[in-house]
Amino acid sequence: MGSMFSTVPRNFQSNKKLVVVGGGYAGQGATILAQDLFAGVTQIEARYAGLVHKLGGVRACVRPEWGKHMVIPQNALFKSNVHQIFKPAISLDVANNAVVVEGGQTIPYDYLVIATGAVNTGPADPPVTYTMTKQILDFYEESAKAIEEAKDIMFIGGGPVAIEIVGEINQKYPSKKLSIITKGNRILKPGASKGHEGFLPSEFISQVESELKELGVYVRSGVATQDITREQFKNKPFVKNPGVVHFSDGSSAKPDLVFWCTGAEPNTSWLRGSGGLPDHTFDQRGRIRVDDYLHVAGQHNIFAVGDCNTVNEEKMMATAGTYAGKPPNWPKGQADSALENIVQQELGASPRMYRRPDIIHMAITLGHMRGVTTGLPAPAAQLKSEQFFVDQQWHLARKAEPHLYRLDPAEEVHHH
Repeated sequence: MGSMFSTVPRNFQSNKKLVVVGGGYAGQGATILAQDLFAGVTQIEARYAGLVHKLGGVRACVRPEWGKHMVIPQNALFKSNVHQIFKPAISLDVANNAVVVEGGQTIPYDYLVIATGAVNTGPADPPVTYTMTKQILDFYEESAKAIEEAKDIMFIGGGPVAIEIVGEINQKYPSKKLSIITKGNRILKPGASKGHEGFLPSEFISQVESELKELGVYVRSGVATQDITREQFKNKPFVKNPGVVHFSDGSSAKPDLVFWCTGAEPNTSWLRGSGGLPDHTFDQRGRIRVDDYLHVAGQHNIFAVGDCNTVNEEKMMATAGTYAGKPPNWPKGQADSALENIVQQELGASPRMYRRPDIIHMAITLGHMRGVTTGLPAPAAQLKSEQFFVDQQWHLARKAEPHLYRLDPAEEVHHH
């Protein structure tokens, strides 16, 4: 595996116990890298179904036949030295270097990588409590049915997820009235709570704005909704027939379906409480404070990667960690950086700073074979709009244990 990191000696193998909590892109990346470096790796992940390929959820919630491609069985992803525990982590015992999972079992670690992500409320990302495949497929199905029946659909939030779902709906149902409401002064601009102005080039945003205009999508920026709150979306990805919705500027609208696609909340509450991480480890949004090396603040053997930490960057699959088909010249993801620093620590060498990418590589899709891209070669952008890198994710799974799972060739996700 030495080739993965130029800095890791080819024969590096540690007998220390490495535990990864979380099975999303960052957790998956960390576990795949760790299995070649550590004799014993434990991954703790509540979702028994497998990795939910969130990227493609924007299509699955409109075309539910896509749902089955979005759930990638975990057992196909890792080698035999990875022990998987399909239970939620419920607390951390810092003093004793152990994670406690539901049911009370304690899992000791020498190194801990926290990759528990963030909880979203939109239709593209099933709730973390949905751990079985059927629940996840039903979740997409339910949103798709609501979308099919609605005539006037409103999205709260102007980020990539809302825009991509709007593009998918527009392609399948061109006559539906679609609107995007955002508090930011433009779409794709994070609110003040993010602590940064966003990293996407202005001309890229302008291009997305003009595409949406061309599709007839109504975009309202700089306004907030007054009658609808995030709380209403805790147990369901949408609200039907909310009545008249009032905005902060005095105007109103009357959609028959509303989706809430903003304000992901870090999944970190399990780390607090007695024996866990002290309160000052978290920022006001509940994200875990990390240093330049992705160490959790004040901890020498605990790292946090992905959506749950305070690294200021455009959080994407590409910055979370290694994944199949990632161009070799791309910057390392956070999972790669954390693992590299764990190895450096084991070797008694200096850690290396995590560098966020200077150039954002991003494609925003607006349905099949349509979209806007920045910093991405055309084939990659096309691949995303065509099939959301589904084949790449499945390839990652099949490569590990090809006999365990194979899409029926007739079911392969190909469009001509």
